[in-house]
Amino acid sequence: MSAVTAMTSKDEMTAVGAKPVSRDEGARLGFRLTLPAQILVLFISAFPLLMQLYISVTDWSPLSGTGWWNAWSMWNSFANYTDLAADARFWSAL
Repeated sequence: MSAVTAMTSKDEMTAVGAKPVSRDEGARLGFRLTLPAQILVLFISAFPLLMQLYISVTDWSPLSGTGWWNAWSMWNSFANYTDLAADARFWSAL
């Protein structure tokens, strides 16, 4: 039978010439590896919100026949919001 010896020191397990990896370095590596996915999730969540805000300050309609990228030509500032604030049906719905 073969004998099994247990290593008790942490230094015995590191490779020769290898630097031990600290927790901060591991955390930074994890952050760098997940950064592309984080940017993608941010884009997927932020782009629709920003587009909604952009379109809400224009008179653009999906049925108007023009693309949303041309909505700037129908700019009306905050007229949609002032109309909404003056609408009695909106306040009764709340």
